[in-house]
Amino acid sequence: MKFTPYDREWMIDAKCRGTHDPTLYESDNRGDGQREAAIALCGDCPAFVECARYALSTESPRGMIWASVPVPEMPDSAGYREAIRVLEIIASLPTRDEI
Repeated sequence: MKFTPYDREWMIDAKCRGTHDPTLYESDNRGDGQREAAIALCGDCPAFVECARYALSTESPRGMIWASVPVPEMPDSAGYREAIRVLEIIASLPTRDEI
């Protein structure tokens, strides 16, 4: 499934919807448990796969956490490439509606 910038229906079901804690969605790479908090929040989110797909469809997923994956700001870094690789793996999974 390819998203356009206006395909945001999946966000209605996202567990982070309405969350006003920026540490849960802004990737600052401080290593202060942010990844663990994202995994705890995103792990059983009904919009997990759609989140990864949407991240990959955006012009720049940098500096945000998508589907529990913190994406570094630096697109030329190994960490950025690894984050994109993980998002691609998640995005290849079937959604709950596709099973």
